[in-house]
Amino acid sequence: MSSQANETPQQGLVRQALALRDELKTNRRALAGLIAVLSLVSLYGLLLLDDAVAARRAAFRAEASLIQRAAAVAGDSDWTTRAKQSSEALAKLEARLWSFENEGVALANMQDWITTAGREAGLGKMQVRVELAKPKGVSADIRQLTATITAIQEEPSLTAFLDRIAREPHMLVVDQLHVEQRPAGTMQMTLVSYAKLAGTAGDAPK
Repeated sequence: MSSQANETPQQGLVRQALALRDELKTNRRALAGLIAVLSLVSLYGLLLLDDAVAARRAAFRAEASLIQRAAAVAGDSDWTTRAKQSSEALAKLEARLWSFENEGVALANMQDWITTAGREAGLGKMQVRVELAKPKGVSADIRQLTATITAIQEEPSLTAFLDRIAREPHMLVVDQLHVEQRPAGTMQMTLVSYAKLAGTAGDAPK
């Protein structure tokens, strides 16, 4: 029976380490390969450590920002004034909403308003498509109205139409506007507005 069969695991590891050392002394290629492998392992470890540090730094900055905002709110003792200002701003905003009985009336009236205003401004061959949606995070009686408008126009008629939109006390926002002067003056506009439905309960969103 050989002596290797009787050696302990620890003795076997020592023997293999000594054999590897002797091999590296005589085989320069093996030594260079081992150094290259160890260098790659060290570099990979440094990259992982750098990523971990960057992630912790970003998390710390986010937490610090939240703490700063909380401290600013906690330091504001004039809650009555802030609540009053918020209520007034909300009331002004609600006053600019269109008011309709239901969704069908909202669609019909919005299309009629846009068509009438466009014709009075001088827009020709108008085509109006109005879509209705329920926005997320608002009360159940609020609806978003999005109108897509195409028409033949000249600069004075487009200017007059935009001026009519700006003068309307109800909320109207030009979301997109594309104008082509040649070969014919054409216009495509996306108009967004909001309405409150009188026939819908205004419960807070769940």
